[in-house]
Amino acid sequence: MTARTVGKPEPALPARPVAWLLLLLVASQLLFLYSDVASAGLASEVLMLALPVLGWRALRLREGYLLVLCFLLVCGALLLEKPVIAMIDESLERSAYLASFILLMALLREGAVGSRSVLEVGTFLTQQPASRRFLTLFGGGHFFAVLINLGALSLLAPIIQRGVRAAVPDGQELDDIGEVRERRQLSAALRGFSWFLVWAPTAVTQAVMPTLMSGIDIARLIATGLGMAAVMLLVSWAEDSLRWRNYRKMLIAQGRLPLPSATRIPGLATISLGIVCAALAGLSITFMARKNCNVSSLSSSGGTPGALNIR
Repeated sequence: MTARTVGKPEPALPARPVAWLLLLLVASQLLFLYSDVASAGLASEVLMLALPVLGWRALRLREGYLLVLCFLLVCGALLLEKPVIAMIDESLERSAYLASFILLMALLREGAVGSRSVLEVGTFLTQQPASRRFLTLFGGGHFFAVLINLGALSLLAPIIQRGVRAAVPDGQELDDIGEVRERRQLSAALRGFSWFLVWAPTAVTQAVMPTLMSGIDIARLIATGLGMAAVMLLVSWAEDSLRWRNYRKMLIAQGRLPLPSATRIPGLATISLGIVCAALAGLSITFMARKNCNVSSLSSSGGTPGALNIR
């Protein structure tokens, strides 16, 4: 059961049936994607239709008007004599794919946010000397965004604030140096986070684009996005350095420039996190290679890849 923190309590939701439905949705969609079993694809579409029915108590105004809008679009398609059945089938297929993608990313995020290794590596990034702090936080925000999406901001922001305020007595405001340090670190993490959207396979944009535009070269899209992110890393670092150059000179002249603190790389945490990331990357590459082989075999035999074209 869930409840709103503000306002009227949220009606009870049958959490266990919905959880099983979501689990079956993800499993059937994965089976359909990597084995092309038609019955699995049909099952995922049926589960998508059953989801708002089973979880109707959790529906709010937004979900209500979206469902009404879908119904009106179906009626409009019928009046215009469009292939309604084929359109509904394609829409449910894409919906099941995107819902499964978001659920899997949420599962990955929950595991990473509670990981001690992720916490230790994130803390290490925020304790770097000023000369390389922007680069490490931009890279850290980018890396954690690829791994845990929006959870990256929830993870790094409190660590940054806690590190900056560690030397400040409780209840006392930050001085100008602390405010500038906190601002620069949060800015670096936010910029690193934002640019993962242009290339990362775990970003929703990369899941949506192939479903909307056919013929997209995923490898070229990722390579182009990585290049853009690298360019923006250099541009953002240069902009940050130029913006705060005079402030740094002032601190040096006043003898107030903080001394860099000694930091040690958390070896075990870094190795553990690296193994997990390597395993995820290896599994992704393996599945993508297998999928490409399936598409090639279908094309060479004169068959039609079908749903594989939209992903």
